Amino acid sequence: MNFKKKNAANAPAPNQAQQAARRRSLRGGAYASVLAVVVLVLVILLNLVVGAVPTKFTQFDISTGKMFTLSDTTKTMLQGLNTDVTAYYLAETGNEDSNITRILDRYAGESSHFTWQQRDPALYPTFAQQYDAQNASSSSVILVCGDNHTVVDYNDMYTADYSSYYTTGSYTMSFSAENALSSGIAKVTRENSYVLYQLTGHGEASLESDFTETLDNSGVTVQDLNLLTNDTVPEDAAALLINDPQADLSTLDAAAIKTYLENGGKVLLTTSGTTALEMAALLCGIQPGDEVILPSYTFSSTATAFVLAGAKLVFVDIRPDTMNIDEAKIEPAITEKTKVICVMHYAGVACDMDTIMQIARRHNLKVVEDAAQGVMASYKGRALGTIGDFGCYSFHETKNFSMGEGGALVINDPETVTKAEILREKGTNRASFLRGQVDKYTWVSYGSSYLPSDLNAAYLWAQLEQADTINTDRTHSWDYYAQELAPLAEAGLLELPTVPEGCVHNGHLFYVKLRDLEQRTAFIAYLKAHGVASSFHYVPLHSAPAGIQYGRFAGVDEYTTKESNRLTRLPLYYGLTEADRAAVVQVVKDFFAQK
Repeated sequence: MNFKKKNAANAPAPNQAQQAARRRSLRGGAYASVLAVVVLVLVILLNLVVGAVPTKFTQFDISTGKMFTLSDTTKTMLQGLNTDVTAYYLAETGNEDSNITRILDRYAGESSHFTWQQRDPALYPTFAQQYDAQNASSSSVILVCGDNHTVVDYNDMYTADYSSYYTTGSYTMSFSAENALSSGIAKVTRENSYVLYQLTGHGEASLESDFTETLDNSGVTVQDLNLLTNDTVPEDAAALLINDPQADLSTLDAAAIKTYLENGGKVLLTTSGTTALEMAALLCGIQPGDEVILPSYTFSSTATAFVLAGAKLVFVDIRPDTMNIDEAKIEPAITEKTKVICVMHYAGVACDMDTIMQIARRHNLKVVEDAAQGVMASYKGRALGTIGDFGCYSFHETKNFSMGEGGALVINDPETVTKAEILREKGTNRASFLRGQVDKYTWVSYGSSYLPSDLNAAYLWAQLEQADTINTDRTHSWDYYAQELAPLAEAGLLELPTVPEGCVHNGHLFYVKLRDLEQRTAFIAYLKAHGVASSFHYVPLHSAPAGIQYGRFAGVDEYTTKESNRLTRLPLYYGLTEADRAAVVQVVKDFFAQK
C-alpha cells in the first residue's frame, strides 16, 4: 500500500475561527512560559532572602522539651560577645548529626561573633591535632577564640540515663548540648584563669570527674601538688585543696602550707566604700600630722577617710590619658611625714601599679587602692584592689554591682587581718569567738560598726553570681561607643577614653572629652534637650573648701582642672539596649553636625 503525502499547497485554508483558536493557544502558551519563569525567579529570590535571615527567625523549635530553644542566659552571653568564636564541627560529610548542626545554627543566629564550620576528618586528617583533639569522638566540636580553645566532645552533648537499665534493659539518651557549648564558649572567652592545686602524696581522695569538669568550665585548672618534690606552694595558686588525706602531713608540708596561708589576703564586707577607706586609713596607722598622697580628681570619700584619721592631704596631678594619678608626680611629693599613697582607678582603668609599688617600697610607704570603680577590672592579670596593701570596693547603687549601700575591704597585709576584724566588730574579738578560737568575746580595742546586714549581703551575692554576664553586657556597650564614636575622635572633634596595655577595664563608665568647659556645657545641654542624660564628674578636690582646709597641691596643676572641665559621661548601665546605644551615638553626632 502506497501512501501519498498531501501537498500543502493544495490543502484547504483554515477558516477564521480556526485561526483565532490557534492564536489564543499560542498566547496562552507564551503566558504560561513567562509565568513559569517569574515563579522560578521569585523562588530563587525568596531562597536567597531566607538564607540571609538568621536561623532563629526561619526555623521553629517543635521538638519535645524545646531542646533547640536557647535559654536567656545563653542568649545574653552570645549577644554580649565582643570577640570572635569559631566552632569547628568534626564530622564526615553525609554523616552529620542534625541535632548538633541545628543548635550550632541557633548559636550563630544570636551573634555575629559566633560562626561554625564543618571539618571532615577524611578531608582534613591533621586538623584536630593542632587543638590536641585527635582523640575526640566523631561529631565533636572544637571551640576556638584567639589562642584559646577547648573541645566539646560528642559525649558531652548527649547524656545517657541508665537508671532503669537493670530493670528494663534499656536506657534513654537526652540532648544537652547547650550546657556543654555555652560552658565551652565561656571558657575560651574568659580573660582570667585560675589554678587550684590539689595536694597529693598523703593518700588524698581523688576528685569526682563532674566536679573537675565544672571547675574547668569555670576557668579553674586543677593541678596536682606534691610538697615532697616542691618546697613551696606555687605563687599562681588561687587555692589549695587538701581532700581527705590518709596520712599525716610532715612538718615541712605544714610549714609550706602555713606560709601560703599567711601570704594570703582577706576580704571583709563593709557598710560602704567610704567605710572601707576609713578602715584602711586606720589600719595604716595614720596619726595626726601624717601626710597622704592622692589625686585631686577623685570622689570626696577618698580624701575624707584620711582626714578623719588626722592626716594632711597632699594632692598631685593626674595623667590626661587615663585621668589617674600621675605616677611620675608621686615621688617629688614625698616628705618625711608621708605615710600612705592612695590611688584611685578611674573608670575601672588601672593606675601604673608597678611604678607606684616600687616607689612605696623604696620609701617604706603603705599603698591603698581606691578600687570603688574597679570590680572585675585588672592590671597585668591581677584584680584591682589586690595589688596594694589594702583595696577598697564600693557596692553603691551607682556601681556595676550593688547592695544598695555597701563596700568591701581587701586586706593584702596578713599582719593586719585580726586587727581589721576587731576594728569592724566594734572593737571586740567576736570574729575569733565565732571561729571557736576564744571561749568568749570581749572589748579589746577601738572600733566601730562596719558590718553590713545579711540581707544586703544576699542582695549583692545574687548579682555576683551573674558577674560575668553583667560585665560582658557593660563592656559590650563600652565597645559600641568606642567603635561608633571613633570617626569623631579621628576628626579631632572629641577625645575617647584610653586603656593602657596590660589593663582590662570593666565598662564602669564611658566618657568623652570636649574642647573646653564652654563646649562641654553646650554639649550636655544639647544632649539633655534631645532626651539623653550626660553629666560631668568630679570637681577637683584641691579647689574645694575642704580641700583647701585639709590639704595642699604639690607641684603644678597642669591637667587636673583642665581635663576635668572637658570630661562628660554618656549613659552606660546593665541592660542598655542596642537601640538606646544607637540613639545616644546619633545625638552625639548630630551635635557636631550643627552649623
